[in-house]
Amino acid sequence: MKMRVFIFIMYVFAVAQFTAMEKPEALQGLAELPEELIEPLDKPLTNKAIARLTKSASLGNVESQISLVRALLNDDPDKALEWAKKAGERMQPALFANIYFFRNDVDNTKNYIAKALEQKDPHSYRILGQMSLATGDYANALSWYAKGIQAGDIEALYARAMLFIAQHKDELAKKDLQVLISRNTLLANEARGHIASLNHDFLKAIDIFKKENDTLHLAISYEALAQQPSTSENMRAQYQKEAEKLFTISAQEDQCGVGYYHLGLAAMQESENQNALKYFTESFKKIGCFWEEATYPGNANYYMWELTNKIDPVKAEDFLHVAVERFKNPDAALKLGLRYYNNKDLPVKERIAQAKKYLQIAADAGKRDALYNLATIAEYEKDYSKAKELFGGLMKEQYRDAADRLKMVIKKQLEEIKK
Repeated sequence: MKMRVFIFIMYVFAVAQFTAMEKPEALQGLAELPEELIEPLDKPLTNKAIARLTKSASLGNVESQISLVRALLNDDPDKALEWAKKAGERMQPALFANIYFFRNDVDNTKNYIAKALEQKDPHSYRILGQMSLATGDYANALSWYAKGIQAGDIEALYARAMLFIAQHKDELAKKDLQVLISRNTLLANEARGHIASLNHDFLKAIDIFKKENDTLHLAISYEALAQQPSTSENMRAQYQKEAEKLFTISAQEDQCGVGYYHLGLAAMQESENQNALKYFTESFKKIGCFWEEATYPGNANYYMWELTNKIDPVKAEDFLHVAVERFKNPDAALKLGLRYYNNKDLPVKERIAQAKKYLQIAADAGKRDALYNLATIAEYEKDYSKAKELFGGLMKEQYRDAADRLKMVIKKQLEEIKK
């Protein structure tokens, strides 16, 4: 597979083995924050506050240097590293790890994470969760976040809520966000904005994110408002234009690949395929805040496959496989599963085995087409118990002809028993 295209893809290969070094058990249900909450590593500050801190830090005030590092972490990790080195031994290993993570420096990230883990620093668990996201390992990410939450890291709780949103597990996300609000944490207003978005009250979300100077989520809220069926055509165009302006600011100013990703989506909708490819490519050069929308790397690769499949099938194949193998993208997995199933040049046994492998990835993400196809394969293999289970679940959702297929499977099973 050709991996020359993306810095981000190279990065996730390097961190994959490290993030799998320990698999903490995921906590069942909602993990409540303990009474003692720890301070976020990267506190958002106004430009005036940053200017004051810079003046104080320049005079050698170590506390100001540490606060400045936290403030600069997302927007300017290179500058943050300069101040972190000046602060020296007073700087938390987890904070150094966070900086190097933003800078795609895998070796230093690993070294400082190891030191942070030795100190049982709660921030280290959240960073490991974010590194797991970079490899598409959502289960491991949730486990690390749970461990961070148990240790009192409010950022870990926020990060888990964002992952739940990306996975369309809205009720779980709301529970985590509500804890952030009820405990009056520093992320309470951000949480209120996200709950408003989940409730489709995008005007309220826009008002909150404006006050928070949260450019990325403000842009996402405008984009969502533009896509609502109740929005007029005139207002739709205005909201989308505002969203694209804000995504551009986010992409250029805060190391945020998510902004470029959304610009790519907008370009695709306008059939501006070359611009879409350019934006998706840029989205992999900045890993900052990708956990705000954890599914975007897989989605971007899948869309790039769609955009290049007719003009460069060989290159397109790379995108499709990266989307599945590295990021577990369900649409790409479904596509590959069907491709193997229909490939008559392969022996039947291999076709079925490969189809099941990829269809299961899509099924695990809730793709009903994949579940339906797995049920069909189970019926073909005379695994009637499995076929009944899958068709039965789909029947409850009134999906396609699942009820009729279930009856047919039961009939075949009874005939098999009679034999």
